[in-house]
Amino acid sequence: MSKATRGFLFPIVLMCLASSAWGYNDYGRDMGVKPLGKSQSEAASGDYGTEVGMKFGSALSNLALGWLEIPKTVLATTNQVNLGLGLSGGVVKGILHGIGRTLTGAVDMLTFPLPTQPIAEPQFVWQNFDEETHYNRAFQLKH
Repeated sequence: MSKATRGFLFPIVLMCLASSAWGYNDYGRDMGVKPLGKSQSEAASGDYGTEVGMKFGSALSNLALGWLEIPKTVLATTNQVNLGLGLSGGVVKGILHGIGRTLTGAVDMLTFPLPTQPIAEPQFVWQNFDEETHYNRAFQLKH
């Protein structure tokens, strides 16, 4: 990898990790910080800016880190079946999940002003790294 490529990718990956971790603890759960003047249910649902910001951060991380689906899926398949199938079928499934996560990142980037449910589950590739990714319905608005 050339110095120019590393110099370009490093800030993007760093920005993705920083923006997606904003407001979340190590396990990806909401820290439950209650804004002043709001009820508990309003604080739990999040405001528009927080939801849109999380969607934008998720889109950035999915675009930049979709390739991490390959080792994630190899690990999950190996744990579910065996090492042989994990190394062969897990790589193929990982490539497909990587394409899927990258494409959902592109869709989320284009539609980030709309507060919708995440398409890829878990929302970030590093969450539940030992479980295979699945996909929800697209464009399902949050209530």
